[in-house]
Amino acid sequence: MAISAILGTLYYMLDTKWGPAKRKKILSKSPFTELFQNGFQKMGEVAVGQVDGYTVLIFYTWQAGGRSAIKLDILFDIGFHVHPEHDVLKVIVNRNQPTNRFSSLAHEWTKNSIGCRFEYYIKPPAWQKLTAKAEELTEILLREGLEPISIEKARDLQKQVN
Repeated sequence: MAISAILGTLYYMLDTKWGPAKRKKILSKSPFTELFQNGFQKMGEVAVGQVDGYTVLIFYTWQAGGRSAIKLDILFDIGFHVHPEHDVLKVIVNRNQPTNRFSSLAHEWTKNSIGCRFEYYIKPPAWQKLTAKAEELTEILLREGLEPISIEKARDLQKQVN
């Protein structure tokens, strides 16, 4: 029981104190400083920008096992592609996986975003690598005819799903 109390307290501190403080501190370092100098804006703990008309979100996160990561998400509107009888998004996802899954970053799809995770131990990825990946992912969205969506509309859709 004592172990549970200690682990619960540590998780609470990580979630409410140390985690937000670390994310705030990370935003004042590379690659975020360079992103802010190149058109991205700080919105809470997230860098928000535009690439080819799509809203791009870049933020710091950490994985189980203590690995740090930069997460990149690009928002889109599935719009007319939603059909209850078959999942058109699943077809789009399968068609657009990296050809070499061992050397390429996996694409992470949700109902209204595509993204990837840049894991690192010591040095985060350069801002140029992040924006190059954002351009690569927006090319997929453009090719598939998936429309851009604003953060506000994406939040509204997320509320409807939950």
